[in-house]
Amino acid sequence: MMDFEKELERFIYLNIEDYFDDFIKEDNIECCICLESNWGVKLPKCNHFICPKCYYKLYYGFITDDFYKNNPYPNYPKMPEKPLYPYLNPDENLQIYIKLSNNDELKEWFIEQQEDLYECYKSNNVEIANINIKEWFDTNEIIKKYEDNILSYNVEFKKYQDNYVLYQKQLENYEIRKIKEKINNCKNTCPLCRA
Repeated sequence: MMDFEKELERFIYLNIEDYFDDFIKEDNIECCICLESNWGVKLPKCNHFICPKCYYKLYYGFITDDFYKNNPYPNYPKMPEKPLYPYLNPDENLQIYIKLSNNDELKEWFIEQQEDLYECYKSNNVEIANINIKEWFDTNEIIKKYEDNILSYNVEFKKYQDNYVLYQKQLENYEIRKIKEKINNCKNTCPLCRA
């Protein structure tokens, strides 16, 4: 059973009295289902009383342990981690920039927001006049590895999206089976007189 489902069931049982405000109640009855002494509620079609927990299960249904054994909860797919751009340290970027260029044209952009500059360069949204920086982006082995990792990530992310759609369908089917299980276990009759 899912932890959430256990907590929900626990919450219902802890607050079960709230469900029976409009019912006829009697103290110190022996429930004919669980055989425990408790306060009870009168059944709607006869004069018998049962405890509120059993009433709730009898009229609203319940999920058996066999259901959870035979119907495992669908596994949420694991989202792949997006690779981090390798040059995010402004101090390191400054040292690189000093080696590449002696003008200030792209200096602040390269140092503070190099990933943004790289994205603009790759999508041809900016004309990089500094040939050294352009060549550095084209030939840097660490950036090449980053690009390979991004390609792998995109493949894995597509798989994740497909798996997520499958997960949603499985979850929907699981919930339908759970509702059917509750309906099948819902009796709506007195266990003593079958009224």
